[in-house]
Amino acid sequence: MYGRVVGVTVLGVGGHLVTVEAYIGRGLPSLTITGLPGAAVQDARDRIRPSVESSGLQWPLRRTVVNLSPGNLRKEGPGLDLPVAMSVLAATAQVPARAVAGWAFAGELSLKGEIVATPGVLSVAIAAARAGLTGVVVPAANALEAAQVEDLRVVGAGSLSEVVGCLRGT
Repeated sequence: MYGRVVGVTVLGVGGHLVTVEAYIGRGLPSLTITGLPGAAVQDARDRIRPSVESSGLQWPLRRTVVNLSPGNLRKEGPGLDLPVAMSVLAATAQVPARAVAGWAFAGELSLKGEIVATPGVLSVAIAAARAGLTGVVVPAANALEAAQVEDLRVVGAGSLSEVVGCLRGT
């Protein structure tokens, strides 16, 4: 099973697009993140599963590998929590793959499934707009900041379940 979404990492004041790919395959249940993740991104392994399960969604009881590319760019900050979770949900068909296409995701997840304010959302929105993406999904607390970028749709969400509901059309 394979899922792919776009995230954005912020280095300095600039946002850089990151392709977040999830592969669910045989093996003992685990979450491995590859592609030069920083400490905060590695810590996400312990936040994402409880967040997904607290949102009433299923975490795959198989080996899960998430790759962040490009591999030569260090990925820093908690803003990649949401894209990692969304790639796993896309890989397990809990959200439609066509619904995530053209969107960038950014935000830190709490253990309860809430999306908490994340620094650098303006840089995230600028990077998404420059790449020609349809829009960004960001924490509700940062939506006004992201909305400063013209010609970009902004969805501010307070929880992972809100994002999934929006993508499912419910």
